[in-house]
Formats: sequence, C-alpha cells, structure tokens
Amino acid sequence: MSTITIGGFDGVHIAHQKLIKKADIVLVIEKGSSLTPGFERLFYINKKTDFLILEEIKHLKAIEFINILKKYNAKATIYLVVDRHNREWSSKKKAHRNSGELKNESKLKDEQIKEMLKSGLIEIGSHTITHPNLLKLDYNSSKEEIEKSKEILEKTFNIECVSFCYPFGLFKNEDVDIIKNAGYLSATTTNKGISDIKKEDLFLLKRIAISGKDNKLDFILKIRSAKRGIK
Repeated sequence: MSTITIGGFDGVHIAHQKLIKKADIVLVIEKGSSLTPGFERLFYINKKTDFLILEEIKHLKAIEFINILKKYNAKATIYLVVDRHNREWSSKKKAHRNSGELKNESKLKDEQIKEMLKSGLIEIGSHTITHPNLLKLDYNSSKEEIEKSKEILEKTFNIECVSFCYPFGLFKNEDVDIIKNAGYLSATTTNKGISDIKKEDLFLLKRIAISGKDNKLDFILKIRSAKRGIK
C-alpha cells in the first residue's frame, strides 16, 4: 500500500515520514495556489506527484473523496479531535482568535469516518480530545487528553491508533513521555523540516506546510529542503 499523510485541507503535512518513504505517489490538496492537477510530477523528489484543488473537492462526500484516494492507491492519515463538533479551539493558542468561525465549520462525523475506514485507505491518528494547548495543562490533564483520546478512537472505530499530532505544535517534555508510554508509535510537531526517521526521534517528527502563497518553485524547494525560496 502506498501511503501519504494529508492534513486538514490547509496544506500537505509530511508528518509521518515512515509512510511517505513507502509511497509511490505524493497527492497534494492545495488551497488557493497556482498549483493544478496538471502538474503531475516533481522530478526532484523522484515520485509521481499530483494535485487536488480544495475549491474543486470541498463539496465531495466522504466516499467520493475515498474514490480519489483509490485512484492513486494512496493512504491518508487523519489526525482527529474527538470532541470536535461545535467547538472553538483557536483561542486556546491566541485569545483574540475567538471569532467562532472554526466552531461553525462542518467537521467529519463518526459515520463518515467509519465509511472511509472501510476503504482500507484511511489511518486515524489522535489530535487529543478537545485540542487544548498542552503547555497550559498539568500532567494529569495532559495524560487524560492523550491517553483517553487514543482509547476513545480505538473503541469508536475498532482500530489501533498509533499516530499522534500535537495541538498547535505545542507540548512539554513530559507530554512526549506520556505519548510514548500510551502506545503511540509516532507524533508530529509543527517544526519545519524533513525528518530522517533513521536518525531522529519519531515522536518529534517535522513537517512541511504548503500554503496558497507558494508557487511551483516554492513547492519544489520545500519538498527538497523544507525552505521557501532560494535563500
């Protein structure tokens, strides 16, 4: 099975390098950039690459998106917040971000996720129960968010949840230990870069974020060096 990690439609997060290295295809969902599905391959990464534009697929039902993944034989990792409905968590990082926009956004329902899992193309990772700022939680509260989310996801979807993503990319050293002891196999940060899984900590995986401001050259440079531009 070829694999790829897809973020929350705000970019392509290379969070799980072990899966990416096994992939034959890089599938990018791009939001508002000049990248198009016609840009099929990036020779610099020596892998076939294709792009889906968010505006063109955001109306799709879960099963329709699965059909796209089937076309590329790609496996997606979704980092799921357990208590995600009618919840605003942007302000937990910066208090002024309390517009309520995130709360009102529609989010995947459990029934949709179960349907997606039937395809065998979806991996569910934990993004905690409520998407808290872990820096502000005491040990027991962090432990609850990290361990309980894994337990709930495994019970709800009858899966093994082995991947974790730090909310906002913020965490304490003790949170890393909690994650390891909970039985996760990897965790994703928001640190920019490309992780060498043979040398680096799998619980401190870096990522590459692709934004709508990136042009084709920016994208190629990011994939190669995790930097935007030639500087």
